[in-house]
Amino acid sequence: MKVQSRARAKPEPPKPMAVDPAVSAPTLTEHVLQRLRDDIVSGTLAASEKLRVQDLSRRYGVGASPLREALSRLTADGLVANESNRGFRVAPMSVAEFIDVAENRRRIESLALERSIKAGDDAWEGRLIADYHQLRKLEATYRPNSKLNEPTYEWERRHRNFHQSLIAACPSPWLLHFDWLLVCQFDRYRRLVILNAGSTRAGRQQEQALVDAALTRDAKTATQILCGHIDDSTAQIVRQLRERL
Repeated sequence: MKVQSRARAKPEPPKPMAVDPAVSAPTLTEHVLQRLRDDIVSGTLAASEKLRVQDLSRRYGVGASPLREALSRLTADGLVANESNRGFRVAPMSVAEFIDVAENRRRIESLALERSIKAGDDAWEGRLIADYHQLRKLEATYRPNSKLNEPTYEWERRHRNFHQSLIAACPSPWLLHFDWLLVCQFDRYRRLVILNAGSTRAGRQQEQALVDAALTRDAKTATQILCGHIDDSTAQIVRQLRERL
């Protein structure tokens, strides 16, 4: 079953990027790739929405070549679907796909965390403490009506930084790469259904316990907490997805 798109006001089109003629094609592609990824993960570009190169070119202020390259790369990442002879669309969403994403994120991220804890040095500990502090500091300023589904909302950046810092010392680039792909997919569903910003009280307690276990190099406890943290978020998201169908 597919998740139906929410009714929403048509957003104002983003301002075109200021393109420096000296910027190389690969760099320009990276810029538009990030913009497209952010707009898909945030829901600004809705599930199954048609992605016309001409429209995107006006939206982002770039030519067709870097756009096609960015769309091809996002197709490989599973965020865009390339339909034969029909062009590109934002990848569809479903409860079954989200459960698959969540289960694999749980496996891969817990393994990456275990390896990160074993390999982490003082610099890794410092980054983890700093990113966790920045997340909690921001959450202390929340208003009840704060929104999570803001593409540029600072909580998103700090929350992502915290989870990345936990596994940053993992020596396997492949584990980190696959985890990044799964986190992008996971966040896409989370941002579709969860409207209030910030961690829940239970989530904050789990994150504190996760930091404590990581810093004491208790990999077994840390991975158990992480799996529970992901499972709790998954259950909440699945429940809300099913209510929308």
